[in-house]
Amino acid sequence: MADETFVFRQKLKGLTDLAKEQDMSLDLAQVKKALEGTGLDQSRFSLVCDYLKQEGIELTDPEQEKEERTERRSILEIYLEDLNGILPVDEKEEFRLFRQASSGDGGARNRLVELYLQTVCDLAGEFDLAGKTGNRPASAAHAAAGRFLQIDPEDLVQEANIGLLLAMDRLGREESLAAYRVKLLNSVTDYLEEWIRGEEDALRSDRRIVRNMNQLADAARELEGENGEKPSAEELSVYLELPLERILDLLRVGGEV
Repeated sequence: MADETFVFRQKLKGLTDLAKEQDMSLDLAQVKKALEGTGLDQSRFSLVCDYLKQEGIELTDPEQEKEERTERRSILEIYLEDLNGILPVDEKEEFRLFRQASSGDGGARNRLVELYLQTVCDLAGEFDLAGKTGNRPASAAHAAAGRFLQIDPEDLVQEANIGLLLAMDRLGREESLAAYRVKLLNSVTDYLEEWIRGEEDALRSDRRIVRNMNQLADAARELEGENGEKPSAEELSVYLELPLERILDLLRVGGEV
């Protein structure tokens, strides 16, 4: 029994080491494979997952995510089919609508939003992280998203639609249809790039917090092992060479103060 316990603990340590190599992330398939042969039932597996989460490790389920992405694609496909039913207008009418919308006509604005839903949906699709957005070079945020983010197409379309609404609110008087179109699409593109930057910053911040909390937990265990008592925030601050306020913030996130 003691040998089985030792083996189980070694497997857990292997999982935490693997998570550190993967930026504090594991998928459930990795966890199940690592614990093969331990006689783990569903109840004990749930306990292991809870333990890993307490260690600051994010657990993902690729199969479930794949199913969700498939469902989302289906919803997006239905949305795209609905867009096909929107009746177009000629360029003269479009220019008239832009002029009226820029003068505050709500009806013209709503009609333009309807007409440009397909266009901004296509624009969102061009955010494939290949290096260009429309005819403009990709921004640093756009290029970096390929390294840090897995962007859901439905989220991109939703944000593009928000960008379209905001762009319509900012319409000024232009002298040609081409100028209206350029201003509108550049505004939506700028909005999408800003959104990607925000998503990237949030993801980086979350990962930094997880890493710091993991370092804090390791330091607390080491100091408690050396001194025989739980270390104070001040001792942790000195040990990790981090500001005391930062230590207190991490302890608050962990619910310890």
